[in-house]
Amino acid sequence: MTDFAERLVAKQRRNRHGSRAALRRDFHVPVDNFAYPAGRYDATAEAQGITLVSEIEGQPVTLGDKNLLTSALMNLTDNALKYAGSGATVRVCATQHRDTVSMIVQDNGPGIPSAERARVVERFYRLDQSRSLPGNGLGLSIVAATASLHWGKLELADAAPGLVARIVLPLCCCPGWRPL
Repeated sequence: MTDFAERLVAKQRRNRHGSRAALRRDFHVPVDNFAYPAGRYDATAEAQGITLVSEIEGQPVTLGDKNLLTSALMNLTDNALKYAGSGATVRVCATQHRDTVSMIVQDNGPGIPSAERARVVERFYRLDQSRSLPGNGLGLSIVAATASLHWGKLELADAAPGLVARIVLPLCCCPGWRPL
């Protein structure tokens, strides 16, 4: 996992100021094609007593690597299920805005203190209360690098209670695109 993260971050740094041609951006990715990793977590959520809700608003479409974007959304979903706690609700949502697409994972668990939000996207950084749980502190840094690689960003906000993790990407308004 560390080698993968190092390669992804190095790729993102190389491409930050230069060409991003290495990223497969030659196809449209309707968000509904990768925005339902929630289905992969139904049994896990049920076993943990967590309600998992998934929805798509509008026709969100972006350009990008389907596998990287799916992995990023699955990481956010996995984190929400891991940290929200029994009895929580986790909402996975894809929305279309004027010129952006957002993939949102929101929970009503304990959240991340505002003072820690900037740090949790650093590689290997973990909150004190999560150190006893499995993980190595790479997940959110990989999600942030994936969003950046796709000309987007990862936003973390207070859900009062809980956390809203939002990947914001450019909307694809490509001629000839039609929803399936």
